[in-house]
Amino acid sequence: MGRPRHIGIDLDNTIVDYARSYVSICADLELGLNIADRDSVRSLLRNFNDDEEWQRFQSLLYTEGLSSADPALGLFEFFATCSRLKVHISIISHKTRTIPARFGGHNLRTLASDWLVKHDVVPRWVKPENVYFCETLNEKIEMIVSSGCEVFIDDLAEVLCDPGFPRGVTRFRFRPDASDTMAIVNFPMLTSWLISC
Repeated sequence: MGRPRHIGIDLDNTIVDYARSYVSICADLELGLNIADRDSVRSLLRNFNDDEEWQRFQSLLYTEGLSSADPALGLFEFFATCSRLKVHISIISHKTRTIPARFGGHNLRTLASDWLVKHDVVPRWVKPENVYFCETLNEKIEMIVSSGCEVFIDDLAEVLCDPGFPRGVTRFRFRPDASDTMAIVNFPMLTSWLISC
């Protein structure tokens, strides 16, 4: 493929780096993990067959955790390259409107939108009307298609490997610690790729 004209990017654990938030929340909940990241927390809580605690953890992460969350390393260099090359960006997130009432009922979309503005992602690099919050995975995939994305970047394999994911869209699996020997990418790698297109 040549250089794409429209790239879609997932929000949580892709644009938003929750590394410091995981460490902080794990310490507060006394989970006793040596490595505090999404996979280790999810595995620990699901090994205890405790989906309720995993939901509680996610509720904390996507509310209070946003205060210590950072933009992903290399994100702004990637955005600057997209801008220079006139590549359109959309943010497409599978994010329900609110967390369950038992965890506070906060509006997750408002909190995420505020974070994007606070960190100068919106409106500097992405127009507000190009930020999409989807209630379900199917709705997210439909939005990838209807918005015209030629490339989509997501941290979750289950999104990129979903049977409904559009065949004509190039997919990249994101991880902040990606290296050239892995089949996954980070933003500095994506910047190099985009320049080389």
